[in-house]
Amino acid sequence: MFDPQSGDVTWQGKTFGLGESKVQLTRFERYLVTPEANGAADLDYNQTLEEISDTLKGRKGGTVEQRLAQAWRLLYKAADYEGDSRLSEN
Repeated sequence: MFDPQSGDVTWQGKTFGLGESKVQLTRFERYLVTPEANGAADLDYNQTLEEISDTLKGRKGGTVEQRLAQAWRLLYKAADYEGDSRLSEN
């Protein structure tokens, strides 16, 4: 929950003070008004992230080296998603 009076955000029982930081406040407001990402590309992206997580947890089998190599390949796939902003490449 956002308190515009103090500039604080309360999320999952924790309070974060955005204070006078206009940049943070602007980013948070932009996040709040962004429509929910539930299109086909969004769902595919989420599935890719889940697959990365499952691979790293060992749920897909294989050696550690094989799992890491597969996770890297999937990160590059995730980076192609527009909303990822190529963050998965870094």
